[in-house]
Amino acid sequence: MSEDKHSKIETVNLLRAIMKISSALNNLDNLSTPKNKYLKYNFKRKARDWSIVIEKQTAELMVELFKEDETLLMEIYDAFDRCDTVIVSDDDDRQNLVIFYVKLKSAMWDIEQMKEFRHTVYPYVISFFTNQLLEQIEKQYADIPSLQDSEGKHINQVITYYNEVGEKIMQYDISTE
Repeated sequence: MSEDKHSKIETVNLLRAIMKISSALNNLDNLSTPKNKYLKYNFKRKARDWSIVIEKQTAELMVELFKEDETLLMEIYDAFDRCDTVIVSDDDDRQNLVIFYVKLKSAMWDIEQMKEFRHTVYPYVISFFTNQLLEQIEKQYADIPSLQDSEGKHINQVITYYNEVGEKIMQYDISTE
């Protein structure tokens, strides 16, 4: 594979991760209600710090993507939001926390797929702060990494589902060159 094609594939991986993280920011907003029982203590502090960094890192890119093709951008958001329906809980706050966690894990998977550019500044900063937040979630809510739904599906299967959906809706087609 040529260096140019490889670069484009890695760019798509990064964009896919950013779209998932951007969608996760909406879930964080849902967690930020005054009566939420999960956005507390160190998770609250780390989530606030993470959101500030992520918004600064992605704001300009998101504006450009919006200008480029607003309709396509909204379709991508909608596709990720439709994935949220696979996570069901009687507790809306808990459901938002799990969706938030799954999107962040899936976004980190996209960045991990990058071979050469993963350690450049942009993906490194996103990865560093997102992984810190994931570690805090896993520390504060230790049951989340081992969750299973009523049908016995493990949370890793849900993360894999998000990965697969992301690859279907955002990919670089090497056969077009």
